[in-house]
Amino acid sequence: MHKQTLRSLWLGFALISGVLVSAAFTSMAHAQQFEFGPWIVACEANAPYQYTFCNVYYNKALSDDAGDVARFGVTRTLGVERVAIVALKGLAAGSKVVLSVDKSQTWTFEAPSPTDIGVLVPTAESKKIVDQMLMGKTVTVTITPAGRAQQELQVSLASFPEALKRAREKAK
Repeated sequence: MHKQTLRSLWLGFALISGVLVSAAFTSMAHAQQFEFGPWIVACEANAPYQYTFCNVYYNKALSDDAGDVARFGVTRTLGVERVAIVALKGLAAGSKVVLSVDKSQTWTFEAPSPTDIGVLVPTAESKKIVDQMLMGKTVTVTITPAGRAQQELQVSLASFPEALKRAREKAK
């Protein structure tokens, strides 16, 4: 798959809110959204390239400001799953993004440059995280949004296996 296509898919994960919001997706059609407890599954079919991608994510408003949102989840395209953590108004430069499942298994990632809005976890590491999430009860993500105090997103994994199953069925 082309790097530009992967970057477009990542931007889609970062911006998706149940509607098409990026010019990169003008060729997308057949948007579908499903809710599984706190988890949302949003899928898009790309007709010209004959694939569907799905995002399984948890969304948390960080303030009353529009767009001040953090999202955590898994993006799935062509059988590949990647964990992503985003703050739509950006992450603080030099901060750490910490993810843990049941407060036992923990992963730490460097926040990207101040112009980026999130972290896209490498595929091999994503598989380990997803495997733990499928067996876990709670996932906790700690981020420091740009210009803000540290925030903690804590979400139940009770309905995550069902949500991921739907994404896997839709985005093979």
